Amino acid sequence: MKRIYLAFFALLATTLCACSAPPSASTPAAPTASAAAFDAAAAEKAVIEMEKKTWEVYKNKQADEYRKLATPKYRAVQNGAIKDLDAVIKDMSETTITNYSLSDIKVEFPVNDTAVLTYNLASAGVYKGKPGTDKYFVSAVWANVNGAWKAVIYHETKVEPQPKK
Repeated sequence: MKRIYLAFFALLATTLCACSAPPSASTPAAPTASAAAFDAAAAEKAVIEMEKKTWEVYKNKQADEYRKLATPKYRAVQNGAIKDLDAVIKDMSETTITNYSLSDIKVEFPVNDTAVLTYNLASAGVYKGKPGTDKYFVSAVWANVNGAWKAVIYHETKVEPQPKK
């Protein structure tokens, strides 16, 4: 047992030393806060506006505008499938959104050029001829590509009614 602990701590010490080594001449230093000023509040506002815009564009069936808001490799997990941008655009033609609302929107920036949104969605409409009113938990990932925020991933999970206790 002592051997296992010694091996573990030796591995841990080696890892910590390797991770904390100073940058070499060939490794550029990370930019300082002043060199890479990031206005999180402004970015958060911009990303939320873009997410809301995607909903309006989708509701109004503006396929070309929707394409402009997304990256070419965009993916969506919705309606029981993983879809690429073309499949989402096809769904748009088979969907009529009569009402929707986004609430409790939260935005995190794991890195400055990537935003992760989570929110609650309530929507009403018709999908492939079937009317429905549903609630979802949504997550979306946006990337700042050449100065413009673009949708990368959209995922929705239907909120199922909880059994009464």
